[in-house]
Amino acid sequence: MIPYPDALKLVINNVPKPQVVAMPIEKTIGHILARDITSQVVMPPFNKSAMDGYALKACDTHLAPVQLKCKGKVKAGEVFRGSIKKGECLKIMTGASLPKGADSVVMIEKTGRVGDMIKILPRLKKWEDVCKCGEDIKRGEVVLKKGVYIDASHVAVAATVGKKEIPVFRKPEVALLSTGNEIRKAWESLKRGSIYDANGPLLGALLEKEAIRYKFIGVAKDRAGDLGRKIKSALKKDIILISGGVSMGDYDLVPGVLSHIKVKKIFHKVNIKPGRPIFFGVVYGKLIFGIPGNPVSNLLAFYTFIKPAIDRFKGHAIKGPLFLKGILAKDFKQKPGRCHFVLAKIKRIDNEFYLYPVSSHGSADILAGTNADGFMKVDGRYTFVKKGQPLECILWQR
Repeated sequence: MIPYPDALKLVINNVPKPQVVAMPIEKTIGHILARDITSQVVMPPFNKSAMDGYALKACDTHLAPVQLKCKGKVKAGEVFRGSIKKGECLKIMTGASLPKGADSVVMIEKTGRVGDMIKILPRLKKWEDVCKCGEDIKRGEVVLKKGVYIDASHVAVAATVGKKEIPVFRKPEVALLSTGNEIRKAWESLKRGSIYDANGPLLGALLEKEAIRYKFIGVAKDRAGDLGRKIKSALKKDIILISGGVSMGDYDLVPGVLSHIKVKKIFHKVNIKPGRPIFFGVVYGKLIFGIPGNPVSNLLAFYTFIKPAIDRFKGHAIKGPLFLKGILAKDFKQKPGRCHFVLAKIKRIDNEFYLYPVSSHGSADILAGTNADGFMKVDGRYTFVKKGQPLECILWQR
């Protein structure tokens, strides 16, 4: 049995090197950019109007209000072929190219019409309400840096500089497998001694939250043949999550079956509570997690081991879960020995996180998890932790 930090390090060190793929920009949200994106264009590519109004020479408005002769109209996507001379203006729409000779725009709300003349009310400064050529983006400028977590604004930037595809780190694909003779699917009837599968939907929902594609392989019976066939079919994916069957009971067959199909065991059993029997191994570059069957153990395993592995696979530089600093809000007692991840209600008050341990009947009590916002981490050396003690926590609620 190894300490949690050592187990986490072994997981991270066995994640394959992230793979770079070219992807259509509209499908890249949630990915990590694999290379810098450099613009080959300038933005705006020409001086353009920021308003619906009139393009003119600013010097003509020094004695405003003034009346100017309108030379016509130009809209976005068109180019006015003439030029604006002293005493003239041109009606212009937002985004249209500024005509030659003009150096400012007056918004239409600050004008009026007097016969065939346009009355300009305010005095304007040069380049007022004009988006100048190249003021946003310059040719050769790095507009998106490698490592950025892509969101909608980054997609818009890539589109603005003419990119149809951009290089990103590939996300892993995941296979889920639940195990146990007692496990039933939601649409099946329960018999005495059977329970519904909570872990498959739980892990699937957590993967959906991370926008990770996954396949649910099904429920394997406690028979080596059935378990082996389903695990082999799961090896088409990058990460395999097997829930249940990893402890020391007569029907905890997962470690033996994994050994039989040549999975290299990296560790089996970690000094944590809950989830001590967790298994981690690799085969053909695939990551395999064997997770104890209770739902809270699955929830904890996801945030302490699986999500960090997924993040690393996606190209994140991080090497573990995001632990926040919190303050214990009430005294806490525990049985010493293992690093204890305790369900906790986490309240943010004046930029401090206050941790309230949630009462639970154990790692099978997933209902208690609905009262929690995350886990607080308590060192296994302590039997008693006093209110006000600083503790680390993992926050899963947004």
